[in-house]
Amino acid sequence: MSTEDEYRPPLRVGGWVAPADGRALPPQQPAPGVPSALSTSFLASATATVPAPVAAPERPDPPRHRTAVVACAALAVLTVVGVAALNTGRQPSSGGPRFVTLPTVPTVAAALPVPVGSGPPSAQAGPSSVGGRRSHSTASVAPSSRPAAAPVAPGPGQAATGPATTGPAVEPPAAPAPTRTRTTAPPQRRGPFTVGAAMGLEPARMAGFRVRHRGDQGVVDRIGANSPAPERAGTRFTVRTGLADGACVSFESADRPGHFLRHRSFRLRLDRRDGTPLFAADATFCPVDGRRPGTVVLRSQNYPDRYVSLRFFRLELGRRGTAFTVRPPL
Repeated sequence: MSTEDEYRPPLRVGGWVAPADGRALPPQQPAPGVPSALSTSFLASATATVPAPVAAPERPDPPRHRTAVVACAALAVLTVVGVAALNTGRQPSSGGPRFVTLPTVPTVAAALPVPVGSGPPSAQAGPSSVGGRRSHSTASVAPSSRPAAAPVAPGPGQAATGPATTGPAVEPPAAPAPTRTRTTAPPQRRGPFTVGAAMGLEPARMAGFRVRHRGDQGVVDRIGANSPAPERAGTRFTVRTGLADGACVSFESADRPGHFLRHRSFRLRLDRRDGTPLFAADATFCPVDGRRPGTVVLRSQNYPDRYVSLRFFRLELGRRGTAFTVRPPL
């Protein structure tokens, strides 16, 4: 027999492997006393999945448990009997039922004093007897919250006798509304001038002479109370608030309303007001106190270094001003 016909098992790792030629081989038996790898893994997994037995809790001995229950019940019965006997010795003997008195917690209302006569008789009564024992009431009666009615005043011819009767309050008569009186505003003063008043200008050192307009020219003439009316009318001027400055004044002709004294080319003349800012500035003069008491010097509003001055009986703007005295109109 040749070596080729000799059977040689194939190389295996782990379990059984079929031969290449298809012949059935007897299963390999493990050596006695040596477990295979498959059987070892199977036993290990089976052992790991089976839980370990849990020890049952120990139960008390039935005879001892019953003895403890009976002892607790007997102690409770003895406690109830003792409390009942203690209350029975304190309560007076009566035919009514007996109750166990429990301690009460005082309330805030019980601590408050109850005014005498503020509640019904039942609330003011003393301790009441309930079931053969005396118990104090802890309820308090609050004073009445209804407002007291105002007393009614006695009518005319009636005397106030006895306590005042209650009724609806009588409202006092309404005070009369204060009457408003018109007060006249004090006159506005601009130095010696009163705004809105008629006046005349007299040179300080020329008694009997007045400033007037002759045609359209501003001049100074001798005019008195006996002079003709047209001449006297030309000397009257109404003082107005300064057209260009409220602290100054302007002079409107009394006999030619709407015409004001103004300077043009440094000469004073009487022109009709045209509403231009130039006219307002030319017709505005600011009063300055003169050297002599009671006299005034007129300074130009738009030429602060110029003053109304007299030169050959004609009025113009100059470096040195002429002092004037304010006189009543002629």
